[in-house]
Formats: sequence, structure tokens, C-alpha cells
Amino acid sequence: MKLITVLRIAALAGTCSLQAQVDQAGQTVFIYVSNRSGAPQSVTYNAQMIAGKMFGAIGVNNIKWQSGAPSSSGVEDTHPIILTITDHTPDRFYPGELASALPFEGVHIRILYDRLGAAVNLPNMGSILLAHVMAHEIGHMLQGVARHSASGLMRARWTHEDYLAMQSGELRFDPFDVKLIQNGLKNRIARLTRIAVAATQ
Repeated sequence: MKLITVLRIAALAGTCSLQAQVDQAGQTVFIYVSNRSGAPQSVTYNAQMIAGKMFGAIGVNNIKWQSGAPSSSGVEDTHPIILTITDHTPDRFYPGELASALPFEGVHIRILYDRLGAAVNLPNMGSILLAHVMAHEIGHMLQGVARHSASGLMRARWTHEDYLAMQSGELRFDPFDVKLIQNGLKNRIARLTRIAVAATQ
């Protein structure tokens, strides 16, 4: 059901019900994953589960993973994130980077899967590293700002110690990044509220 339709139905039930629907829609983050690389499906699936738990640990529990690209069924109204996993990355494309994202645009992420294996020489890092790259870039999208932290998951360059922390599940969002993500979700709700109000007028 399209979000606008849901919001119109909610509006008939009253302002309080409308705001409740908006709050729920704003807290839901649809992420469409298109795997155009040689990454096995099991690796990408496990990475999604790990990344989802990382967000759940900071109170972002409504991550909805989807395959492929958004349709025209109305989910675009919830501002989905489109995450594409590619390989055969040209050397001149963001040299040294594992992914690229457009946080101000807020939609597109590209993960450079062929560079992940060369980034760290530790065993059993496939899904774990991919999950952390996913979480890092999604974090940028939810924050809506182009910045990096001095430490933690959102730092610009991970160290060997950071990769070891990934293996033990200890590389996390720092408190300021958590605050930025929460503020970003509030901004989503404010934006959807404006859409909902316009739809009922």
C-alpha cells in the first residue's frame, strides 16, 4: 500500500492517528540491495543481518532489506536507500575507498566489493567487512551529512585494530554519530509529516 494512501486513511481517523502513521513510516528505512558483483548471496545476506544488528544496537530497529530496485508502488515515498554492490572498479574511481555514497542526495550507495578483499589480511572477514562497510555508508545516509569521526565505525580510514574490533563485534557507532543518526530519523519524520499534511488538504 502506498504511503500516501496509508496517510490519507490515517487522516480520516484523526490527527493523532495520522501522526502515529507518520512516525512509523519515518522510522522505517527501506534499503534496496542490488548485487552486481561476484559476492555470494550467503555473504551479502549475512552482511545484511550483521549490519541490521548494529543499527538495532543504537535503537534503529526498522531496517527493511529488499532485493533489486524500488518499484513504482509507492515505497519511494519513504525515501529508500539504494545500495549497489559492484566489482571491476577502475583504479581512478575514488582511489583507496571501499565505497562511495551521496549523503546529501540521501539515496545511492555503491560498495566496491573487489577492493574489500585487498583491504585487510584477516581470515573470515567476508560478511563481517561487508556489513561494516554497509553500516558505515548507511550511517552517512541517515545522518545526511558528509563527515567522519575520529574513531569508531564512522572514521574515514580503518586501522588494523579496527578490523580486529570488527571480528569481535566491538567496532561501533560513537555516541555523537548515534545522535546524528537519531536526528536524521527525526528529519525524515518531519519531512513525511509535511507530505501527509499536504495530502489531506
